[in-house]
Amino acid sequence: MKWLSIVLLGCMISACFAELLITQDFEGATFPPAGWTTGSWQYYGTGGWAQDSDAGNHYAVGSVQVTWAPPVYGWAKAWLNTPTFNLTAGDSLNINFDTRVVSTYLDPSIEIKLYGSKLEWHVTNTLWDQHLWKHYTYEVPITRTDIYFIQFMIDPRMTSYQWNSRDVDNVVLTRTLGRNQLNVSSTTLGRIKSAYK
Repeated sequence: MKWLSIVLLGCMISACFAELLITQDFEGATFPPAGWTTGSWQYYGTGGWAQDSDAGNHYAVGSVQVTWAPPVYGWAKAWLNTPTFNLTAGDSLNINFDTRVVSTYLDPSIEIKLYGSKLEWHVTNTLWDQHLWKHYTYEVPITRTDIYFIQFMIDPRMTSYQWNSRDVDNVVLTRTLGRNQLNVSSTTLGRIKSAYK
């Protein structure tokens, strides 16, 4: 019985090695969801992130979509920021999301950026398969203890009477604890085992 208790406790500690930070399916009645922020800038025209209830959305009827309506000239940007979260040096951040391109008139790229007190990491995701949902996962090693957030950025560089649309859905961020914190947990488990001998 005592070893069963140790095993169960070990499983509980192991579960703590991965921590769910954020999960968002954009199905709520309010947009942006609590803690999320959006913004956009365009030289001329209208556009930005909004909740999308198109029947073609992933899994359910809600996702988040960035769209510019014509006419749009020159440069345009739109960003979607997650709530903030804490990470410790040595951790790993796992970024998961689904995305699709609704229009491929222009560059359908989306940038995913990790900000702390400065830009820590970024990747450009380019998807040309129109209307097809795809899942992406990125693992980011953390080198500094800080308060962070993820930014989804669209920069379509529009120059004519055209529009661009990109959906994002099912955003999940998880934190894997660094080695120092794992050592603490392993030491704690070892002490508990000794106490049961």
